[in-house]
Amino acid sequence: MKVVLKRSGGVAGIKREWMLDESILDLDEISKFEAMLQAAGFFSLPRALKEMGEGRDEFDYELTIEDRGKEHTVRGHESSLSHPLKQGIEWIIKKGTK
Repeated sequence: MKVVLKRSGGVAGIKREWMLDESILDLDEISKFEAMLQAAGFFSLPRALKEMGEGRDEFDYELTIEDRGKEHTVRGHESSLSHPLKQGIEWIIKKGTK
């Protein structure tokens, strides 16, 4: 599994990027992350999430995941993210490398 998370926007407009590779995670961490992805229905989400009231200072996210031969990218504003997807993004920010 390979994960790339890009974040832009916010008050300062600073662009950031985090990467995760299963080679740096233990099996328990991989299982937890896969459960978050499944709860979010990540591979079934549209490429662009519906806008739910774009805020001026919101973050914009782009999350790309390659896993077992499939690759999917989802983009959306902070307010368009489901709770499970937000949890997954927070986990990537905590565990990923910049």
